[in-house]
Order: sequence, then structure tokens, then C-alpha cells
Amino acid sequence: MISNTTCLCVDIFLLIICILQILANFAVLFVWCSSKRLLRNDNLILLVSLAFIDFIYAVLQFPYLIILIAGIKPDNVLLDYNPWVIVPLAGPSIALMKAGCTVTTAIALDRVFALYFPMKYYRQSKLYWSIGAFAFAMFLAFVDWLILQLIVSIRRVPGCSSFGCFTNDIFREYWGLSNMMMNLLSCLLTVVIMYNLYRRSKVASEAMQIEKQNRSKIDRSANRVALYILLVSALIGVVPGCMNGLGTVVSLPRSTSVRVATPAISPVIVSKN
Repeated sequence: MISNTTCLCVDIFLLIICILQILANFAVLFVWCSSKRLLRNDNLILLVSLAFIDFIYAVLQFPYLIILIAGIKPDNVLLDYNPWVIVPLAGPSIALMKAGCTVTTAIALDRVFALYFPMKYYRQSKLYWSIGAFAFAMFLAFVDWLILQLIVSIRRVPGCSSFGCFTNDIFREYWGLSNMMMNLLSCLLTVVIMYNLYRRSKVASEAMQIEKQNRSKIDRSANRVALYILLVSALIGVVPGCMNGLGTVVSLPRSTSVRVATPAISPVIVSKN
């Protein structure tokens, strides 16, 4: 059983991370919106889409975390949050996590195409592909939110410390496993990118020659920036997300899935008292 004091400490930590997320992603969006040159750069659309999703996610998480902190009780008293407040507040941000996973995978896929099929990649505009990927990501987020509305009956759960235990096993298994599969795909593509970049650093490839001919069109740091984003996503999303998904497969007690301390999955990893 997780103590209420532990839950409070984790919630405060996540609130701090949430504030930093809001500020950092707002800065990215502000710089992008205020520069005509950046607005015309199709290569940035997916990266900005990810910043937008993370910004909205953090904004939605903020009031949810405030309520969790405000409703904390002493260790010897059961928590008793209002589910008709917690579920509507946390549900949209939980659904948005699927959008974040999808856009991250799209960024990885975009870099794979650029590295392995450069002739086709640099001849085509990335505008429609990027907008399509973002729209598809938001559609998947809507599907997750819709499934939450259809299969979860809101009810009081004394002792419940977060959103997850107000849902049911079906939703937790669907959400955990579907996100795990998306995260694993992103991780696999990241490995492919790392292998290609390592190989290109040893041997001059056709892709490098094509890049030299298209320097005016290419942000030369795109591969490096995308790789950094994918590695960070793997650290704070893929690894914890896979742990969450595996927890549903092997049916770990929910108390052992104790709020892995990342903003990516903490709202749905629950402690059952």
C-alpha cells in the first residue's frame, strides 16, 4: 500500500514537471509562430505538432494535479476523490498521450524515409504528410477518449489516489497495450535511425551526396534534433509505457505499479489501497 504522503510528494513533483512542460513548449510554439522563416519550413511541422500536443497535455494535467494535491489526507485516512471531477479532468490528457506517441512515431518514420530513400524524400513536400500525421494522431486520441466514455462507468472508489483506479481493467489493458505497441514501434525506428547515422559516419553514402545537392532545402541538424527528441521520448515515455503495458499483461497488482515518476504515465498508474 502506498502512503498518502508518498502520493503527495509524487503529485508535487509532477506539478513542477507540468509547469516546466508548459513553459518550455510555450516557448517553442511562440518562437515558431513569430518567425515567418520557421513557419515556411515544412520540416518543422511534426516537431511543432509534438510541442503543441505536449503543451495541451500539460495544461490539461495542471488542474488535475492541483485537485489531487488539494484533496490529500493524512496517511491513516482513506483518500476519497470525487470521480465526477477526476475522470472528466484527466480523461482528455490521457487520450492525448496516444497522440504524442503517434507523432513521435511519425517523426521517427520521417527520418527513416529521409535516410533510406533520400531521392524520393527530398523531391516531395512534407507539408501534407506532416499535417496528415498530426490529424491521424488527434483522431487516435479522440478514439481513446471515446472508448473511455463508452466502457468506463464513473463510480466512487475509496482509497483511489489517481485517475487509473476510477477506470476498469478493460480500459487499462486497452490503453496500456495499445500505447506500448506504438512506443515499441517508435523505439524500433529510433534504433534504425541510430544504425544508419553510425554507418553514415563511417562510409560516405548516396544519401550524403544527395544532401549536399539539397542543402538549401535541408535543415542539416534535422537528423540530430529528431534523434534527441526520440531518445528523450524513449526515456520518459517508451520505457515507462512498456512497463505499464507489461504490467497489464502479467497482471501485476496495481499497488506494485506505483506511479512511475514521469508525467507520461503517472496519471494512470494507480495504487489500490
